[in-house]
Amino acid sequence: MSEVPTPTPIDAPERPARPTVIVPVDDSERSRRAVVTAATEFDDVELVVLYVLEPYVAMSVTEPAVWDDEFAPRREREAKRVLEDYRDLAASHGADVRTELARETQTRAIINASEKFGADRAIVARPRGTGFRGKLTNLLLEIAGKRALTSVTIVDPRNAEGASD
Repeated sequence: MSEVPTPTPIDAPERPARPTVIVPVDDSERSRRAVVTAATEFDDVELVVLYVLEPYVAMSVTEPAVWDDEFAPRREREAKRVLEDYRDLAASHGADVRTELARETQTRAIINASEKFGADRAIVARPRGTGFRGKLTNLLLEIAGKRALTSVTIVDPRNAEGASD
């Protein structure tokens, strides 16, 4: 019986992993610009479009319309619709994109997604206004960037061509 020679493996050069960019979004023009920026300004990256359903205590709202059993499923359906729209938008710019739905605070979601996907960068839309909410959001994004060890790029639509505020 003749022995069949064992093939010698050829070591192919390892292709470096593609950088991963997380883009937290909501249903706003600012988020849309952040997705377009991520899809067009960064070559050969994997985009993770992240929609965050923040915790919501319906009974703390005085509007009875939110108290029905459909409130949470309605929010989730809307989030999934928004994610599909962003998937199509990023893909139309040639980006490799995946979508992720998180059910936690925005800061925690960015940190957890950064760790889960080994993100190299997060691209976020500058919050609207300079009031308390805008300052708080900026602070949370700064914390997320530091805690997740991820570079954070803030897209300011006021400086974008043709942007309106």
